[in-house]
Amino acid sequence: MLLKIADATKKFGTFCVLDGISLSIKAGAHLFVGDNGCGKSTLFKCIAGFIKLDGGQITIDGKTIVGLLPYQISRLGLIFNTQQPLLVDDLTVINHLQLTSSKLRSRNWDANCDVEVGRDRSLQEFRHDMEISVLKMASISEPLTEKLGNLSFGQKKAVQFACAIRSQARYLLLDEPFAGVDKNVRDLMLGYIREEKQNRTIMVCEHREKDNSKVFDEVYEMPLKNIVKIR
Repeated sequence: MLLKIADATKKFGTFCVLDGISLSIKAGAHLFVGDNGCGKSTLFKCIAGFIKLDGGQITIDGKTIVGLLPYQISRLGLIFNTQQPLLVDDLTVINHLQLTSSKLRSRNWDANCDVEVGRDRSLQEFRHDMEISVLKMASISEPLTEKLGNLSFGQKKAVQFACAIRSQARYLLLDEPFAGVDKNVRDLMLGYIREEKQNRTIMVCEHREKDNSKVFDEVYEMPLKNIVKIR
């Protein structure tokens, strides 16, 4: 697995956010730190296709992705978790996990879920996995019936993180995943990153390098416009 960025440039008007950034990211966990406005989120959004580069190239496993739409990049095995969770308030936790689970993509999906529960052994196993990845993280009491609109910001962040893990995507871009969650939830998220980084490329951006940085194989600092590897 290799995500390669070459001479990436992005301006908003006359303000240059990314100035010829080049980077090669292999499998493992990678932390990007920097102040607000330094370009962390912009870089992630350019990789995921949410923002178009003004210049440069981005490739995934040798395939150019510049100019592709977000859903096309997602189909190549890349998921981007935004700072503000992009979830559907009227759907339940299990609905979201179903939608992002590659195990169930070929199945007939029922928004009520209960129709299939009990008849489908795979779905029963999926529910068990979901309880591990969400209940322990966010203390959501009724994940099968609880709608996202009833959850706190921190709980929504945990659900979004669980969806990314369940997706089995090879590349995970997580924009401030620990914001709004308590220490126990954060520690469990870091545990998942530690387990999953062996077979995936996980990129996380945060404001500062904290004690959790030991989980990450590489740490990059982003002063305005540029990027520097600090570990």
